Amino acid sequence: MWVYLNGRLIGERTVESTGRPVGQIREEPFELPVPPDCLKPGTENVPAVRAHDSAFGGGIYRAVRLVMAE
Repeated sequence: MWVYLNGRLIGERTVESTGRPVGQIREEPFELPVPPDCLKPGTENVPAVRAHDSAFGGGIYRAVRLVMAE
């Protein structure tokens, strides 16, 4: 899974980046820091998620939350 904000890749969770099997990766919640220069204050910010489905079980199937923390 790759996560983008305003067209810029801000992080990923893949077998290659974590060294863990798909079954473990997809079952664990995760968070990504957002680089401040990715945000567009006062305008719409567009998040996007790209999911790879190699076993016909991919995609987003749980709730997604965006949280802004100071």
